Order: sequence, then structure tokens, then C-alpha cells
Amino acid sequence: MEKTEDNDTAYGIVIPALCNDKYSAYSASDEFDDIVKNAKDAAFTVMEEMALNEELDLSQISLLNKPEFVS
Repeated sequence: MEKTEDNDTAYGIVIPALCNDKYSAYSASDEFDDIVKNAKDAAFTVMEEMALNEELDLSQISLLNKPEFVS
């Protein structure tokens, strides 16, 4: 999650496990307390779109497949 630098900037979050060449899952919120709910909504929306396109493969949703995000 990215922290705001001032009161005019929103909090932002990316869900790397749901990002690939075709899809990306990210969200933003003006209030810190709303970011988790918004991230859940973004994740659900991306997975729903993947499922509708018959491209949802739960075995591929893992940070283990994204070494750049694993420390």
C-alpha cells in the first residue's frame, strides 16, 4: 500500500497476485479505513471478470509466481 504524502492524495493499493498481462487489481481510497474494503472489491471484480472470460485459474493466483514481489 502506498502512503499518502498530503491531504490531497489518496491511499493506493495493488494486488500483485491478480496482475498479469491482461488483468490488474488495484484500488484507491481517500480514507485509510476504506482501503481494505476497496481492495476486496477490486479483487472480487477482477476474479469475476476472469471467470466470465473462462480465464480464472486459482492455481496461478499466488505471489510465488511473482518473484519481484516476494522478499
